[in-house]
Amino acid sequence: MKKILKNERFIPLKELAILWYYDFLQNEKTYTGKLFPEIISGDFSKITDAEKKIVIKIKENLKENEWNNFSQMFLKMVEALKIDNHNKDILRKAENYILNEEFIEFENLYKQNKNLLKRFEDKYKAGLNRYIKKIHANIAKLSIKNFNESVAYFYKTIKLLPEQYKKNSGIYLENIEKLINILKKYNFFEADEFCSKRYLMDTEIYENLKKNYVLEYFKGKNIDEQKALAISSVKSNVLLKARAGSGKTSTICLKTLLLIEKYNVMLDEILILAFNRDAKNRIKEDLHIKHNIDFENAKTFHSFAKSIYNDKKIVEERKRKSLINKAINIVLEKENYKKDFYKFYKTALDVPVKKEINIDNNSKIKFLKDLSQITLKGEIVKSFGEKYIADFLFEHGIDYEYEKNIIFTEEEKDALNIDKGWNVYRPDFYIQNNGKEFYLEHWGVDENALEPGYFNRKGVISDVSKYIRNMHIKRRYFRKKGIPLIETWARDSQIRENFEITLFKTLKNTVLLR
Repeated sequence: MKKILKNERFIPLKELAILWYYDFLQNEKTYTGKLFPEIISGDFSKITDAEKKIVIKIKENLKENEWNNFSQMFLKMVEALKIDNHNKDILRKAENYILNEEFIEFENLYKQNKNLLKRFEDKYKAGLNRYIKKIHANIAKLSIKNFNESVAYFYKTIKLLPEQYKKNSGIYLENIEKLINILKKYNFFEADEFCSKRYLMDTEIYENLKKNYVLEYFKGKNIDEQKALAISSVKSNVLLKARAGSGKTSTICLKTLLLIEKYNVMLDEILILAFNRDAKNRIKEDLHIKHNIDFENAKTFHSFAKSIYNDKKIVEERKRKSLINKAINIVLEKENYKKDFYKFYKTALDVPVKKEINIDNNSKIKFLKDLSQITLKGEIVKSFGEKYIADFLFEHGIDYEYEKNIIFTEEEKDALNIDKGWNVYRPDFYIQNNGKEFYLEHWGVDENALEPGYFNRKGVISDVSKYIRNMHIKRRYFRKKGIPLIETWARDSQIRENFEITLFKTLKNTVLLR
């Protein structure tokens, strides 16, 4: 049946079968008893001109014995179409079942059509895993307020899972209950370990769950939900942003108390640094008066530095700078530290528009366009996209020159139809690597659409048609010179992390990265 559908000789026959398909199923005897014999004999008076053209093509493509058996040939094609339509219907159902998370229905359909639906196995498993993760996440979230709600939700949603997956979700619910029982006993260290080893929930959800029991544990100690959430954090670094007098000091003190009482951390293993003496003294007093802890490891940054560096001589400015450079170079020698160092400066140098500044969209776009971008190399570039490219090249040790001048000769201007006033061309990046040279242009337009209306609305390019014309001139220039031109697009550089993945693939393809 597949052969008759795929054989090129039978394409006109297939066209006719599709054209007559539904009518033929209703009036098969009329077709086989009257119409087909007339067609075989050469009488086309009962069919339209369009149908007649198809029939003539069929006759030309069929052998004599096949044409004489036209009726049987047509019936074979209709049967093949029936099977094809039936299979398409099953495939559509399977697709919809997965999209609508109707996994039991998919499994029932799969049992009856295993060979046909083999292609959906990976998609089905991926969809089912996503669905189970969603159920588990919702169970975890509901547990923050009330565990009984998560139990009710579990029994409601478990019905929608295939039998073999219900058990795992039941085990997950049991683990959530065990975790809550550990937290009820305020065994926070054990709870952290239990949750982490079993990958029970996202860190944020766990911290919100743990927060409730931290609140209970420190009841009566001037603690609110925000402080409890900060204290509950299991991250190695926590940034507290709060106004003066909002309770940052008391939060640090309660965190210290929790570490001592519930994490078996010794006093001399904790160091608290403050910017000034008042803050340092306040921490010491709070721990002593409110929590009965004599804590000596609260220091200012200066006093701590002095305690580990005994030389009282003041280092002169020039030497100080050389020491800082030496420290930075030591960091850059270690690959892991180097990545973190670059990451810090990449984000630190980005200057977003503050939300509290009340400006309209057009002004905001102009502000962002006019804003100079500083690269890791210390250069000023024109856009975020160019900054991301420059930083990426710098991080990967790829030598580049930003906006290197190319002077057009008169012959080149004539050959490329370049405007008389355009003498100097400055491509975004000139790159040298492994003894080869490349140029990279970061185009300010869309790779596929090139829609002027879109770009004018965004305020990126004032004259899109001229910009695109110059793009083509630049491409022709590099083709004539035989120098590879690497192209990137403004659309791809909206999200830095995604753009860096694209850059890596692009540059790898041009043998710039290995």
